[in-house]
Amino acid sequence: MVQKNRGLAAPTSQSFKPTALAMALSLVVCEAHSATINVDMGCSLNDSIISANTNSATGGCIAGDSAGTDTIVLPASTTFSILNAAAVYQTSLSISALPIISSDISIQGNGSTIERMAGADSFRIIYIDTNGTLTLESMTISGGYAMGLGPGYNFNYGGGIRNSGDLVLNDVTVTDNTAERRGGGIS
Repeated sequence: MVQKNRGLAAPTSQSFKPTALAMALSLVVCEAHSATINVDMGCSLNDSIISANTNSATGGCIAGDSAGTDTIVLPASTTFSILNAAAVYQTSLSISALPIISSDISIQGNGSTIERMAGADSFRIIYIDTNGTLTLESMTISGGYAMGLGPGYNFNYGGGIRNSGDLVLNDVTVTDNTAERRGGGIS
């Protein structure tokens, strides 16, 4: 996180005596700016992740902000069921239902669930690449299926979440996920 000190510089003169206001201003630290992207009827979960990763407006979502961790807010107690393999994202290490996490993102689930529907094609739910940081809060990740996803053994790790970056889970349930090689829930 980028932090800037917007204090006052002391003059070069030895006779400088800081006032209370000058001392208070020198202690002000501004937090990094970031975007709060609300998933709603105009902004899909996939588009919100793309907006946060690219710092540009996508679909009906506002742009993420490169200066801090973007927060994606899911509607309370909503289930995001993924069936269509056309929504799957692929890199050399991953086939995932959601866009690859490649920036600093926090997803506030508000009791929501992200799941792969039974009978859907094989894919994991989330992949965090080496440049990504993801914090998940108050949600469930379910039904990911990393089986027979491709020629490399890395494809078949982490049915729910494949983490190559940084991952923080707060009040998160990772359940009923499957992987061919390792990390049914998280690898």
